[in-house]
Amino acid sequence: MLLAAMLAGSGSWAPAAPVEFGNERLQLRFNAPERGMGLLGVEDCAAKESFFVPAEPEKALLWQLEVTPPGEARVAAVVNNLTPASCSVERDGGTLRLKWEHIALDDVPDALDVTVDAAFDPSGRAVLTIRPELHSDAYTFNCLIFPAVRNAVRPAEQQRLLFPRGTLGSRLTVEPLQGVYPSCESQLQFFGVFGRTGGLYLGLHDGTAARKFFQLDEARSLWIWNYGINTTLPGQSSFPAYPVVLAPARSPWECCGIYRDWATEQVWARRGKWCDRTLPPGADNIALWLNLDGPPEPISRNFIAEAGRQERPLAVHWYNWNIYHFDQHYPDFFPPQPGFREAVEAMQRDGDFVVPYINGRLWDTALENYRQEGEPGAAKHADGTVQLEDYGSGTVLAAMCPTSEAYRRKIGRAVKTLVEEYGVKGVYVDQVAAAAPVLCYDAAHGHPLGGGGWWQQAYRAMFQPLAEQYEGKVYFATENGAEPYLDSFDAFLLWMAVWDNDFPSLPAVYGQYARYFCSPAEPEDDLPSFAALLSRCLLWDIQPGWLRWLHGTGREPDGEIRRRRDYVDRVVALRALAAEVLRDGVLVDEVRFVEPPEEIEVVFHRNGDYCRPPTPGRFASHYGTVRAAGDRQALLAAIAEISGTATETSFVLDPVRYGAAFAGRTVFRLFEDGRREAVGKAGEPIEVKLQPFDLQLYW
Repeated sequence: MLLAAMLAGSGSWAPAAPVEFGNERLQLRFNAPERGMGLLGVEDCAAKESFFVPAEPEKALLWQLEVTPPGEARVAAVVNNLTPASCSVERDGGTLRLKWEHIALDDVPDALDVTVDAAFDPSGRAVLTIRPELHSDAYTFNCLIFPAVRNAVRPAEQQRLLFPRGTLGSRLTVEPLQGVYPSCESQLQFFGVFGRTGGLYLGLHDGTAARKFFQLDEARSLWIWNYGINTTLPGQSSFPAYPVVLAPARSPWECCGIYRDWATEQVWARRGKWCDRTLPPGADNIALWLNLDGPPEPISRNFIAEAGRQERPLAVHWYNWNIYHFDQHYPDFFPPQPGFREAVEAMQRDGDFVVPYINGRLWDTALENYRQEGEPGAAKHADGTVQLEDYGSGTVLAAMCPTSEAYRRKIGRAVKTLVEEYGVKGVYVDQVAAAAPVLCYDAAHGHPLGGGGWWQQAYRAMFQPLAEQYEGKVYFATENGAEPYLDSFDAFLLWMAVWDNDFPSLPAVYGQYARYFCSPAEPEDDLPSFAALLSRCLLWDIQPGWLRWLHGTGREPDGEIRRRRDYVDRVVALRALAAEVLRDGVLVDEVRFVEPPEEIEVVFHRNGDYCRPPTPGRFASHYGTVRAAGDRQALLAAIAEISGTATETSFVLDPVRYGAAFAGRTVFRLFEDGRREAVGKAGEPIEVKLQPFDLQLYW
């Protein structure tokens, strides 16, 4: 029947029998065919709690897409599952098939069909796929929203949404958020929604890591945008094809575990775990990162003075080591400032790492070689213009398409020169994992036009040969932690805005496979706020440092600076004490305190959303995490007190949660001097006395 016939008449809406599809774990409900078959909800059967239930069932959505005329930027039509169509439901074995056929686009009848299949995989998780089909060369695919979820989170029912946005991977929110994937905004491809008793995982299992846009809007609808591939070419346009997976999940930690099982099987995890890699000696035990900027003589002098006070090895992330101003003269980085070679040798003499900055994405349009070498390989918009960017350096920079052979040669030569001529043991390549893929439309580049996963694949082709060539000799780092670059870099700088509702999904998913570094604190942060941020380095496994105002300044520390340095020193010492589990283990849970901790106000002054003042937030006065050893034969609980108040509390390491093998095992407290003190048994309350700004480890 035609949906148009249903919508005609009085305009009143009466419920029709929904389409139901489920098993003992999940129940999916869709509107009836005459109502457009939008999503009416997903029930966590064990918890008897439903999610994604629209406030207005007659407006329930499931998908929406845009089409454009070939070669044009304008959107010709926007259609969704409520658009007039011939709607039907088929059941074929274990598959539910929803079909929208004979959809008209403008004056072209029967121009579009859409099919959504739902099935359950062997583990009982629901798997949804969508297949749009165009039957007219008058249009091409532009954008697809799938799934489109009305009322994705209901705060009045105590629901929260785990949204892939933020420097640590995710944020727990009920407020609007958005982000482009893969980039510093959205670095992962999964969501979670949690209520009073139940929860739901929503994962986009796209092994191509195609560019997407995620949005939770003011009405709390969740929109997952997919960009068209070859969107300007009639008869050739398509969308990334991948399964959308739904599963019961009671916590963000469980969501991370589900995604981890899939993600670590993807191409970007093919280098394997850190413990199986050949790395430069000391690379897996970097104690502290220094963020230094300027000429070789003061840099090396201040670094060496700092190194004498610190656990080793250290890494110095060195900006402005060459003769050019920052964000100028890319990708021609040489020559360095006089004394660079000698400074590198002096700083690396005792096993530390010099990691100079280069940019891996931009070409200075003021360079003489830009027109001939750079512009042909620059990323182009659909109208043929170059993607130009201005960072206030006094020059305009072109975003380079990573398929450009000329650009790949430039970056390869820069790395080769730094490593083979100047002897550095690390190279930092800026922007690669931070900046979103550009929708490039230059057909001369030989890649699919517009969206898809080709951008990340081209970067892999640029950096994989370098990683292989210098395996065991060079430590490669980049900006932020977007997942598809995991096999091209060893470490990821998580430097951007921090929030009280951050959730560490990046280290929870990719612990063992990646190293993350940075302590995003500012001198304006008070001590509780500073402790809330720096304790994350211990509890969430992030290599500390990058505090330009605190380490490597050349000044003798005193007063408040001394207190903050002492706190970082404790984090470093405890990380070294628990290196076996921190380096090779998996972040699996939060510490479950018998009495929930009170909350305090924190203000984080690091702000990656420029020109916005810091906003006060709420943070637990004490919190903790649980990490499992790589062989799952040991657990490590780390606890931090951040309020500055002495506290007595207790927690339980529950064998039901972590495995029956832990039942009755002794729990030891680990002390910085190497002592172990038995404090109880797994499954029983462990009494804890926390001193102000305390950090404690339990094994």
